[in-house]
Amino acid sequence: MAGRPTVFTEDMVKKAEDYINGGYEEQGDVIPSMIGIAKLLRVAKSTLYEWAKDKDHPLSDTLGIASTFQEVALYNGGLSGKLNSNITKLALGNFGYHDK
Repeated sequence: MAGRPTVFTEDMVKKAEDYINGGYEEQGDVIPSMIGIAKLLRVAKSTLYEWAKDKDHPLSDTLGIASTFQEVALYNGGLSGKLNSNITKLALGNFGYHDK
């Protein structure tokens, strides 16, 4: 049984890379995010996460790097006070940070 045809195009890799390398600011985003990439590429967030899980997918590495960039932006933004501390704390919980 065949699945749905993919909406992926090779151009999406370049768009996602440009986004995480500063293009997120041009899109009006404060930090790089998976939802920002999904919006830019015009795909569902769930589709993006499926692509990220598939290690053979051309976007998998780029999406992993995007997650790292997001973590760094949250960490530094929280330490500098540039980002809202409650939101930063909540978001960093997704990366394993906890206040105990």
